[in-house]
Parts: sequence; C-alpha cells; structure tokens
Amino acid sequence: MALRIELGRHLRDFPGVALLVTHDAIDALTLADRVLVLDEGRVAQVGPPAEVAAEPRTPHVARLVGLNLVAVAEGEQLIAFPPDAVVVSLHEPEGSTRLRWHGQVASLAPHGDAVRLLVHASPDLLADLTPAAATELGLVPGREVWLSAKATAVSRYAARG
Repeated sequence: MALRIELGRHLRDFPGVALLVTHDAIDALTLADRVLVLDEGRVAQVGPPAEVAAEPRTPHVARLVGLNLVAVAEGEQLIAFPPDAVVVSLHEPEGSTRLRWHGQVASLAPHGDAVRLLVHASPDLLADLTPAAATELGLVPGREVWLSAKATAVSRYAARG
C-alpha cells in the first residue's frame, strides 16, 4: 500500500508519459489515466479506469474488476453486478425476479468476511455470502443452486465495441 501511494505521488509529479505494467487491478485502476487490459495476448478493453471498472466488456475484464457480466437482449446489452448483489438459494426464486440463473457450485473460498462462490451457470457467476449462510445452505462443490439479482442492483449498458 505504501509503495502504491509513493508511486502515485511520483506519477502525478512526473511531466512525461509512463507505462506501468501490472497484474494487480487495484494498481491499474488507482494509478493510471488510461487502462489497457490484455487477455491471452489480445486487447480486451481500453479506456479510463473508471469506465473500465464500471462497464467491463469481457468476462475477463469483469473478473479483474470484481464484477459478474452477463449478455442480455440478444447480446446487444450487457449487465454487470457485484458478487454481493447475488442471492443464493436452493430453490428457484419466486416472484418478479427476472435475473436468475441455475447452476452448480464449482468452488467456495474465503473472501474477506464473506465466502465467495464460483457457480457454473450460463455464464459462470460469482456470489458472496456469509459463512453462516453458506453452512446453512449446505454449499459444497457440485451442489445445485439458484442465483438471482434484483434489476436495481445491476448496471445495464450497450455491448458496443
């Protein structure tokens, strides 16, 4: 953290152009004026850090910035939402929830105070829940689950470019 702060100070005071190569999304998003994300040697997305973080264009970029990404409306639109906006249940959600997916738990891992699930759905999605909820639901790899997100919890934007 101290190194990031010092590097940020140096870059702000430097009058020239600097190229920073990093595998750390936080470094890229906090230190850069523009971000270029590579995926398997190809450019996945280019833009200001805030735009890349808010509107990821590929699943790779979405994972780097900690979001789920789903193509909707025949692929013309994308929706992005954080793992903590995902509700995990063992039964299909009832009611007005339109954003729902069915899949199998692929993995569970500690993530800060939460448990992060990777669920093989269509597409693969991340969900954060409390350790108590993970235990109560009996979540283990291979367990069938339903995921849902409220429309108010998602960002919707055009799938341009």
